[in-house]
Amino acid sequence: MAPAIVDDIMVKLENPTVKWITVAACVGGGGYLAVKMSLFRKNPFQVFSGKTGAMAKNLVDSGISSYNEFFNQEDGKGVGDKKLSTPEFVNKFYSLITDFYEYGWGESFHFAAREVGESFEKSIIRQETAIAETVGLKAGMKCIDLGCGVGGPLRNIVKATGAHVTGITINEYQIERNKLLNKAAGIEDLSDVVCGDFMDLHKVFKPNTFDAAYSIEAMCHAPDTAAIYKQVFKVLKPGALFSSYEWLRTNKYDPNNKLHVDVVDGIAKGNALPDVRTIEDCIAAAKSAGFEVQYTFDRATTGGVPWQAAMKSARRAAYLTHILTGVLEFLRFAPKGTQAVHTMLLKAAVNLEKGGDLGIFSPIRLAHLIGKRVHLVIGLSYLPASLRIVAPPTAENSLLGSVANDADRPLLLGLPFICRYPEMTCSRSAVISATRRKPTPGGAFCPPPSFALLRMSDWKICA
Repeated sequence: MAPAIVDDIMVKLENPTVKWITVAACVGGGGYLAVKMSLFRKNPFQVFSGKTGAMAKNLVDSGISSYNEFFNQEDGKGVGDKKLSTPEFVNKFYSLITDFYEYGWGESFHFAAREVGESFEKSIIRQETAIAETVGLKAGMKCIDLGCGVGGPLRNIVKATGAHVTGITINEYQIERNKLLNKAAGIEDLSDVVCGDFMDLHKVFKPNTFDAAYSIEAMCHAPDTAAIYKQVFKVLKPGALFSSYEWLRTNKYDPNNKLHVDVVDGIAKGNALPDVRTIEDCIAAAKSAGFEVQYTFDRATTGGVPWQAAMKSARRAAYLTHILTGVLEFLRFAPKGTQAVHTMLLKAAVNLEKGGDLGIFSPIRLAHLIGKRVHLVIGLSYLPASLRIVAPPTAENSLLGSVANDADRPLLLGLPFICRYPEMTCSRSAVISATRRKPTPGGAFCPPPSFALLRMSDWKICA
């Protein structure tokens, strides 16, 4: 029976019309299965229909051309004198590629080192909750996500910690995606998103607004690392913590090695980076902003599966996407320039892989910083040999510091907050030595305005 059926099918396939209908059905069915079986994370016909991200259909081609021209690198020296215009082109970058990223990678636009046997999705979430732990996020705290993208990390961190997280992104289309996805995730009450340039945080938020801050692979877009760190410093409360996953050159990078230079330049051009820095650059920038650097750690060196392994598997599907974008553009279903955008992303992916394989680049070097060094001004009629500052039982901070004393001025205690949470083991007081000088005028307890949030009236000063 079966051979007879097969013979009948073969005879019918000799008819050219039947043959082409069969081929079309097979191609269409194969494409449908590819979409449904996660070769694509999203339906490509929805993603590339009419526009790419926030950019109108007729602007995509000119948009990618101007982007490529701006981010041409100068042999390891970044974009040169054009650096200050970076935010404008970062916005253009995300208008061009947000849908590609979300479609091909997911809602969290970052990397993660995986454990053997761990799924890509779980490694991404683990990477996000890890940075939340470094800044001590918990329910009741207010945190800022700097460069939040479409909010994948923000949503996972809110769910894991119960903290309130405000995201900021320069791209209006990403704001739309954030609001839609946050509502679907049911976290609207614990999240907010703001459209703005994180180089100008002071124009968006008041000083001392947030209990913590984090950035996941976004500071790399800043044209000036010290300037962005200073902006973060301003909006943090005294003693707040800030952690950032940074895209950096490692100490294996050789500026005299052409391959190294070309790879890192390719990473920068394909990811809207004005340049690629080192951890030493970040440490110096953090200190100049007023932060104390607690530690740095390269998470790319952890895990049994290198971070770039995900790029290799994603790139296989990306080649199919590349063909598809070309076909859709040819049929005028996708705007002109769509395939050029994807070409740029493919080149970036290749260079990211090479950077990881050579060990000259890391996208997940953690910089963990402690916030403001708080100063307490005390006016005493008589300066004893030592003072003891005693925290009230409800205080979440302990003090450790040194005296800077001038005979004609109130005693100035430089007191960095070294311990934030009551459950941590730390001293509740600090003995501060001072050289006896002539009496200082006054006698009133005069904390600066920022101390209102610490209820300084509950603190005791013991001579």
